[in-house]
Amino acid sequence: MRINELNPFLSGLILALIYLIVFTLFEYSIYKKISLTRPIVGAFVFFMSYLAFRRYMIGRIEKKIKK
Repeated sequence: MRINELNPFLSGLILALIYLIVFTLFEYSIYKKISLTRPIVGAFVFFMSYLAFRRYMIGRIEKKIKK
């Protein structure tokens, strides 16, 4: 299944979860402690920016198709 076939909210949530896991592992490997505040905030910001960017790009593509 391609990412375009998924619901944008679900695909953004999956990407944010992957970001959360990777960033937590990265932070643990560097600082040797697990602090979930920064990864959760980063995943939330990533999720919101993904949805905004997706909406912006779909609008631009639809505008070009109409021309």
